[in-house]
Amino acid sequence: MLRSNFPSYILSFAIGSLICINPASAATPGPAGFDNSKYEEPSAPNTVKGILTNGKDGDFALVRGIFFKKINNLYYVFQDDNADSIRIKFEDGEVPSDLALNVRYFMWTQIQKEHSEPVLKVVFISPRRK
Repeated sequence: MLRSNFPSYILSFAIGSLICINPASAATPGPAGFDNSKYEEPSAPNTVKGILTNGKDGDFALVRGIFFKKINNLYYVFQDDNADSIRIKFEDGEVPSDLALNVRYFMWTQIQKEHSEPVLKVVFISPRRK
C-alpha cells in the first residue's frame, strides 16, 4: 500500500513510462530519406518538347543538352537530349567566355515569349558536361 505522503505525480509518471515502452519500436527503421540502399536516379530535366507544349511565359525550367548553333552574340540554338531545339537568350555580357558548341550543359532558364515564340533566358549555366 502506498503511503499518503508519496507524491502521486511520480507514481503516475512511472506507470506511464512503463506503458509507453514498446520493444518493437526499437527495430523501426528511421526515415526513408536516410536509407541509402534505396537510391533512385533523379528524374530527367524538362524537355524542349514539354516546354513548347506546356511552358508559360515566366515559368522556370531546368534543361540539359548542347548549344547547337550560334545565331548572334545574344542568341543560340539549344538542342536537348531528344534532339528537339529551342532558342536560348543570354543577356548582354552573360555569355560564358568558354561556351562551346556541341558540349553538354545543364541550365536553369526562364521561359520568355518573343513574337509569340518561346525563348529560354539563361538564369544559370553549369560548367561543361562530358
